[in-house]
Amino acid sequence: MENNSQQEVSWLKIDNAGLIYPSASSETWNNVFRVSAYLNDDVDAVVLQQALDTVILRYPHLNVSMRRGFFWYYFQTIEQKPKVAAEKDYPCRRMELNSKQHLFRVLYYKNKVSFETFHSLTDGTGAICFLNTLLGCYFNLLGKNINEKDLVINYKDKPSPEEIEDSFRRVADKSGTATRRSKKAYQVYGTPEPNGKLDVITLTLDAEKLHSVARKYDATITQFLVAAYAKAILNYQQFTIQKHRPVVISVPINLRKYYDTKTLRNFSSWIDIEYNAKNAEHEFSDLINLTKTQMAGVTKEYLQKNINTNVKTEKNFFVRIMPLIFKKMALQLSYKLFGENSYTTVLTNLGKISAPKEFESLVDRYECLLCKSIINGINVGVASFKNKITITFTSPIKEHLIERDFCRILKEFGLDIEVNTNIV
Repeated sequence: MENNSQQEVSWLKIDNAGLIYPSASSETWNNVFRVSAYLNDDVDAVVLQQALDTVILRYPHLNVSMRRGFFWYYFQTIEQKPKVAAEKDYPCRRMELNSKQHLFRVLYYKNKVSFETFHSLTDGTGAICFLNTLLGCYFNLLGKNINEKDLVINYKDKPSPEEIEDSFRRVADKSGTATRRSKKAYQVYGTPEPNGKLDVITLTLDAEKLHSVARKYDATITQFLVAAYAKAILNYQQFTIQKHRPVVISVPINLRKYYDTKTLRNFSSWIDIEYNAKNAEHEFSDLINLTKTQMAGVTKEYLQKNINTNVKTEKNFFVRIMPLIFKKMALQLSYKLFGENSYTTVLTNLGKISAPKEFESLVDRYECLLCKSIINGINVGVASFKNKITITFTSPIKEHLIERDFCRILKEFGLDIEVNTNIV
């Protein structure tokens, strides 16, 4: 990385977690996710553009395009300013790489502001930080008087080196490595939507009521939702030819809760929660206990081994000297064998969104959308703000029996659900 005293980044290495995504990309897919905020008033596009012009200077690691080197992809600063755009297409569309264009989009539609980003740039935490900084500046330009000091990232501050560090490389040590699972998991298949369309189904619930139900099982909201999701998938699996394969729900883990870091780039790991066909016959309390037992495996030691494995692979001499053309083929194969083939679906929970108290009268709710996957037929993003929690299913297939059964399961617990979708 090169930078001057003003922290202007001319080029930047892709962080350890982000290295896989350019190589795993294809002509029809790459890993793009979205975070959105629904405002109480319609968006003023002119003011939103003014806010973006200001805030992008605070996030130099986002003001880049992707370039292809001989050994690795890397980021390079670009001079043109990013432009906000009206949302006219389906969400999480493929990003153009190696095109000297930004690797994110700022979109608006009526009262919604969305930030879509290629996953190599940042993770969910970094994306929410950027979205809220953008909204903070936007509201101030509208005269709403937001206290910038309450923003996680104040757009009036100067960027710091710690915010663009690769924390994976810094915290990696020699304490041990993890074993990657290669067992093929159950996959959800169906009729593809035409033209790469992504079906979106968002459930909005009362967060406190959901928390109250989870507490009856001495579980967190994440543990409860994972168990309910597993139940819906297991019910569906019984009528497919893949009955013998395990249902595996991959749950991302925010490493910032375990390590001292200010990074705004990727810094997350995961835990795979596994169920078998016999679990479909069990009581829900048994599924909750199975989920809690496995999630208890998220320890500092477990996470450290995952980090060490990824960094060790990146630093391997033969990997480093391998030309990118061959490295890309190897990473694509690895992504399929040890990535999507080994789990059924992803459920990511951004948790309670941190925002200035003034946002409470200006923002109604947040959403998190995951893109379609190469193999997996369905994914879930969760976010909560004030007393609203959104659970968003994204899928490139037309059948939605799992989502419907998931709603039924929640309703059996007495939970009221508001459903919004782009399916017509």
